[in-house]
Amino acid sequence: MLKKKMVFIAFLLWCSALFAEEIDLVGKNNYELPVLRKNETIGYDRIGTTNGFRLDLYGKHNNNKRLLGSFIYFSGFIQICSDNIVYFSVDNYKSNYYSAIYKYDAKTGNIIKILDGLTFAATNDGRYICYGEPWQIRKKENHEVKYWYIYDMLTKKQKVIINSKQENDWQIDLKAFDEKTNSFIFELGYDATVLKTISFNPYEILP
Repeated sequence: MLKKKMVFIAFLLWCSALFAEEIDLVGKNNYELPVLRKNETIGYDRIGTTNGFRLDLYGKHNNNKRLLGSFIYFSGFIQICSDNIVYFSVDNYKSNYYSAIYKYDAKTGNIIKILDGLTFAATNDGRYICYGEPWQIRKKENHEVKYWYIYDMLTKKQKVIINSKQENDWQIDLKAFDEKTNSFIFELGYDATVLKTISFNPYEILP
């Protein structure tokens, strides 16, 4: 009997996720989601669709998942930081709006747009975000390469860290935030070949 009940609950959860309303954040500066319940932690699924990725955010406890929101036009870039802070970006390639990075605070339920950007990484404490300009800004301002920035969520200040081509026109890829060195790591090279890495410590660059 208990096993049948668990299967039925799992089926209901699957149905709620399948038929959940898909949220379009394009052009929005804020949105509201449910907050996490006691003992829940934040989780996510990156789901491929015919329209690119979809992001499903959920609260999880043991083996149970509770869907909080399902977002279309998800870029694929997401990071969960301490205190259940989530950063993710939305690819606005189909609209006149810039691609954007959003912050979801699972304690308050608030989602706010924080930056015009797409590719990004964040420090584990959520204070600093390293991001590159979306192609729309690069095209509008006629940059040869997109500019890369480090942004301080506490002081609202930012610093340009890359604003020119690299030697030999190497490609620039933001790898991740490295906790051991407290630095954002970039890989330089071409195709899948990494020829050089550079790093930026936001705790030293920004006061």
